[in-house]
Amino acid sequence: RMSLPMQQRLIAAVARFVLPKAALAMPIRESITDFLLRSGVRKDRVCVIPHGVDLTPFDSSMKNPRSKFAIDPARRLIVSAGRVAVDNYFHLLPDIADAVRQKFPAALFVVAGPGWDLDRLRETTRDRKLDSHLMWLGQVDHADVLALWREAEIALVMKGGYSLIEPCVTGCAVVSFNIEWHDELVLDGKTGRLVPADPKSAADAVSGLLGNDAMRRKMAESMKHHARGRHGGDRPPAAGPPDGRA
Repeated sequence: RMSLPMQQRLIAAVARFVLPKAALAMPIRESITDFLLRSGVRKDRVCVIPHGVDLTPFDSSMKNPRSKFAIDPARRLIVSAGRVAVDNYFHLLPDIADAVRQKFPAALFVVAGPGWDLDRLRETTRDRKLDSHLMWLGQVDHADVLALWREAEIALVMKGGYSLIEPCVTGCAVVSFNIEWHDELVLDGKTGRLVPADPKSAADAVSGLLGNDAMRRKMAESMKHHARGRHGGDRPPAAGPPDGRA
């Protein structure tokens, strides 16, 4: 089996050979443009086409996930979704949940998704007596994930692709790590909070939004417009765009 560094070197070598010959390169993110230019693609041959999202499921009626997953109506939900693995930063969640619960005892972090670190993190959660503040659902139906996004006060997306796009087009206030392409959607202080990739920064940002309903709702509406205008084709919502960005 080829190691990850070897795979990366092979991809880079192939890219340097193939990409300069491309008549057109169509990355799905602006952050990929720099890689294309370094690989020899002419700037006038790069056209960014973001992921398209069918908004129909997001705007359809959904069952309340609190009933299905036995979540108390009084709990304030912070939802994450994706492959539960260290490279997606899920190992930081116990520390984040532990810090937030000190200020907001009603906070409940809910994680939807499978992964090879799931069992270990469930055990860590039990050992640290965080069961009542951190819930690992494992694999769930996609409809349930969408319902959780809708029910959430905050989406915590430490590292994501579609798991970032989905809560954004839903209209969640988002706390996200400032890595990779996240700053294309999360405009810090406008559509959400973009923070360094460490537990304290994430916990502080989540606590700040839980403690300021007006700011959280304003960011959620701005995010919904920004994300749908970018990824939802010709179906933007009525709310205005975030200040200073189209």
